[in-house]
Amino acid sequence: MKKLLIINGSPRKKGCDARVCDEISALASKYGYESETVWAYDLQIGGCRACMACKSTQRCVQKDGMNEILDKIRTSDMLIFATPVYFNGETGPMKTFLDRMYPLMRMNPDRTVESFIGNVKKAAIVVCCGAPDGNMKYASIVTKFINVLKMFNVTDVSGAVIPSGNPDTVLESSFCKGCLSQIEFQLQME
Repeated sequence: MKKLLIINGSPRKKGCDARVCDEISALASKYGYESETVWAYDLQIGGCRACMACKSTQRCVQKDGMNEILDKIRTSDMLIFATPVYFNGETGPMKTFLDRMYPLMRMNPDRTVESFIGNVKKAAIVVCCGAPDGNMKYASIVTKFINVLKMFNVTDVSGAVIPSGNPDTVLESSFCKGCLSQIEFQLQME
């Protein structure tokens, strides 16, 4: 069975991001994926210390559970990153999570990147916000995630900003429907 790992950066387990991710999980099961959600706010991980020890081991020297999450990433076929907008960016725990993915890549002396992300071939970014024009204001968050994933040689990446501050109606949003349609297309592809 294929694996989908969802990394949710929201502190709200019944918020907009959670609702969209639940819908993605349902779509994934339709296409033969087993999905798991990691809540960045539940992790007790510290920031990257830039000690570079991970460059020779692909493991982090900090003993805070991140290596287990990195192992889950390596065995996943697709990743979903979901975050609400907090002060014009992803949440703090999501930023810390991204920084701590550093053991999954190495910059070679010739400036080429070697990826250790394992099976991951595709990914999607879901950014929920309360601003009605958030799709215009916060597109740079999606771009940032796409650029990070390109460093890991993950090139089948989609992403969307979903302006909706209401978990009860977020799935009705045309932005959400477009996002889910893109992700469903990715799930169908081998």
